[in-house]
Amino acid sequence: MRLRFVMTCAVNAYLSLFIQVVAARQLNDRCVYPTGLREEMARKYPGTHPIRWEDLDEYDRQYFQKGMVS
Repeated sequence: MRLRFVMTCAVNAYLSLFIQVVAARQLNDRCVYPTGLREEMARKYPGTHPIRWEDLDEYDRQYFQKGMVS
């Protein structure tokens, strides 16, 4: 009985940690484009690609954030 309790607690702790790791990994790529968007843009607008937050320099990031607040 005690072994079952310990095993249940261990499994719950493992699953809780696993879920947090998966959730943290998803936060690293905050902007996930919809399926097919890149292909659609490449077809309609050759030579272009959607930009990411990391693609912007500091000035453009501040300008974008200021525009979003207003």
